[in-house]
Amino acid sequence: AYDIKKDDIITRDPNRPAISIQGGTQSAKGVELGGVLRANAALRFEGNVGYTDAQFDTLREAGGNRAGNRPQGVAKQTANLWAHYRVGAWQASLGARHVGKRFANNANTIEVPAYSLIDAALHWQFNTHTTLSLFARNLTDRFYTNATYGSQFLVGPGRQFELAANVRF
Repeated sequence: AYDIKKDDIITRDPNRPAISIQGGTQSAKGVELGGVLRANAALRFEGNVGYTDAQFDTLREAGGNRAGNRPQGVAKQTANLWAHYRVGAWQASLGARHVGKRFANNANTIEVPAYSLIDAALHWQFNTHTTLSLFARNLTDRFYTNATYGSQFLVGPGRQFELAANVRF
């Protein structure tokens, strides 16, 4: 659980929008929970959930008073859940991740939709020093926004595959 307060955040001067000034405060209260469950020697589940209630306590910018609004890019809910199954030198993993809706601006007038993605991985431990992995991200090829730049939505990556080698020495 957390209760955070930040003072003197950087904002635009309401009277001269080209100038940045320190002013305003924001706060966030929330809770994050995570855990691991070993069902048996081969099967493991792990996950986490988070809830954040963030707001500007005081913030005046050129567009007006933003007190009570949620800071841009902050989702109230996030969650991840993974299942891992290991047999000998092989491990298969399947996971889901969720990010709740956010806002693209401090005025909270541009809403960024929530999204949920499914990912997978296959690992092969070649020897004690080398593991080869195949990652599959966004398996359903979901169209989603993972970030914003001003009022522009930046599209998240579509389905993608990655092959990696982890070598320890």
